[in-house]
Amino acid sequence: TGSKCEAMSSELAESKHSSSIPEQEFIEDVAGYAKKFESVQAALQNMDVMLSKYRFMEQQMLAQRQALVAKQPDLQRSVDMVEKLIKAQEEGEDVKTTFQLGTSLYADAEIPMSDELEVGLWLGVHGATCWARCHRAGRRT
Repeated sequence: TGSKCEAMSSELAESKHSSSIPEQEFIEDVAGYAKKFESVQAALQNMDVMLSKYRFMEQQMLAQRQALVAKQPDLQRSVDMVEKLIKAQEEGEDVKTTFQLGTSLYADAEIPMSDELEVGLWLGVHGATCWARCHRAGRRT
């Protein structure tokens, strides 16, 4: 829907402005830019500091991406289980499953299906609340 997309775009724009990544202006007039500093060395030092910040942020983002990629199989298993529960609820069948309690500890369970069945997934602070809101509104996302 239009309003949902507009809200998401607005949220993205706000997060872009409030992110911790400092903006870097395009320098068209290098001589004019260098005059803002005491010396050319000071201008180069300022640029070197900014480059160091960007490299640090790049490393942080790459590490965050790798952590998310590592979580992908677990997230896919969770999605598969939710889909299985939805199908079983629609068919009115109880579900027998095995779930992991710890590193090498598993338990068997039988989940009785009913209209009041709620499933919560921890996807992060914002993801869990959004999923719960969408689920209560009858939307499956």
